[in-house]
Amino acid sequence: MQGPPPHLTGDLAYRIVVKASDMKAHPGLRDLAEKPAINYWLGPSAHVVCYLLRSGDLYNVVLLCPDDHRTDTAQADLQEMRAIFKEWDPKLRILLGLVQESSRWRLQDSEEMGTWVRGKFALLGDACHASLPYLAQGAALAIEDGAVLGQLLSIDGLNISTTLSTYESIRKARTTRIVKGSAALRDVLHLPDGREQRERDKDFSSEPFEGYPNRWADPVFQPWLFDYDVQKEVDKALSALNTDRNEMRASAAASA
Repeated sequence: MQGPPPHLTGDLAYRIVVKASDMKAHPGLRDLAEKPAINYWLGPSAHVVCYLLRSGDLYNVVLLCPDDHRTDTAQADLQEMRAIFKEWDPKLRILLGLVQESSRWRLQDSEEMGTWVRGKFALLGDACHASLPYLAQGAALAIEDGAVLGQLLSIDGLNISTTLSTYESIRKARTTRIVKGSAALRDVLHLPDGREQRERDKDFSSEPFEGYPNRWADPVFQPWLFDYDVQKEVDKALSALNTDRNEMRASAAASA
């Protein structure tokens, strides 16, 4: 089983960890290091997302920006990295000045696979629905896949073919929506300066609504994304499967 090959998106990510203790030595950064929150900077063709890790001891920083390199992963040139954001918020520039090392990753995407299952073999996680990082759901989707598959494999009397086809039917529409939504969010976050950017920023300052640019605060999308109930989805799929089987038996009996 082989899907379309991945293709470059034109973006890359710098991944960075800074000691919170170093940040607290700078008055302008102390609030970032002391108040748990997800912090963003948005700009033309780029954005930055940051949050605390390890009980507040570390500060995770991800820089998403245009890709003009030839290697997929590498140690970052810190001066080059800082130059990309040299005209951004002074607070961000101070933060980047504390960076001692960083890795650089070119972002790739792939077309949706027609199926994840062949015979007694099935794919899960990034192997079948790799996602760009803008919704930060790649690992969560793989965990959900594994939980659904584990639930189905624990059911006595369900053959492997039915197990795998049911697994795909439960998961595929959800993963497709999230993968496409993650790619679409990139365009929202990276708007060039202008009318659309000003409208987006105005929306950010308003009460969240359906279609809100911050997808994690969207009152409709957020619960759909985070309230996923594996057991409920498996039970619903098995109920539909049993209904189909009963209808087939009834139809066969009526034809006899």
